[in-house]
Amino acid sequence: MEFGTVTGSDVLELIGMYIDLIEEVRDESRDDYLFYDTERAGEIARDIWNILDDPQKTICVARDGGCIAGFIAGEVQSCCLFPLSRAGPVGYVTAAYVRPAYRRKGIGRRLESMLVHFFQTQGAAYAELGVMSKHRAAKESWTALGYATFREQMRKRI
Repeated sequence: MEFGTVTGSDVLELIGMYIDLIEEVRDESRDDYLFYDTERAGEIARDIWNILDDPQKTICVARDGGCIAGFIAGEVQSCCLFPLSRAGPVGYVTAAYVRPAYRRKGIGRRLESMLVHFFQTQGAAYAELGVMSKHRAAKESWTALGYATFREQMRKRI
């Protein structure tokens, strides 16, 4: 297993993995918020290309031969909850996915460690992420990596 950062040649494979991630979370959470228009998959490619050009963002990947086994994406932002906070910049995990055949092998842990290191080099003191409340497996994984709930987000259909 080789670990590194995403390259332009990874974009097409990552699009498929992002879609796999969305569908897995949707299927587990049964949340209609995660239904999407397949014609808009190109927008994922645009977002990945933008990450490649932004020094505040990165995607770390685990490669097994010619296949990406898993990825984690993140960016450094100013603290948006409380702009006057002394917390400074915050690292935000925007997406993470390990293919089912590679789970429970420490790949997600290693990718998360790489992303946290990136956050630290950018001056962040905290790493944050959002997780769907019904996505049990993700909540368990992030908790095992030391993350704890510190706020909850609510929504209402209008």
